[in-house]
This record gives sequence, C-alpha cells and structure tokens, in this order.
Amino acid sequence: MKTFNKNAQEKRKKELGRQQWQKEKAERLARRQQEREKRGQLGPDEDPDIAGIVPGPQPSADVDGPETPSTTEHKTEEGA
Repeated sequence: MKTFNKNAQEKRKKELGRQQWQKEKAERLARRQQEREKRGQLGPDEDPDIAGIVPGPQPSADVDGPETPSTTEHKTEEGA
C-alpha cells in the first residue's frame, strides 16, 4: 500500500473540511427555504422587515421581577 506524503495528507484534510462546510451550508440553505415557504407570501402592501410586529405598548421586560439579587442579601461591611 502506498503511503501519502505530508502535503497530500494536509490537502486531503483541507478538501474534506471544504466538503463538510459545503454540506452544512446546503443544509442551512434548505432549512431557510423551508422556513420561507412556511411563512407564505406577503401582501403587496406588507413590508417584510416589519411583518408580524404588533404596534402599541410592549410588555415590560421585567414581568417576572428583576433578575438581579436583592441588595439586602449582599451587604458589604464597611471599615473591615
């Protein structure tokens, strides 16, 4: 059996990496195409950038309360 030289092995590894990248890219593109088909067609007067945005006041970001710990739990000692 023939042994490959170092350059041939590196070239093979690089080519396999390219093939893997192309395969992943094709999968991403197919997934995006399916998502576009699910969304359906927009109306002639509908802007795709703002489609589905609800106008008016939005819910508060801290509906469940603040996510930071209260200041009473972490008191610092002064003069220490």
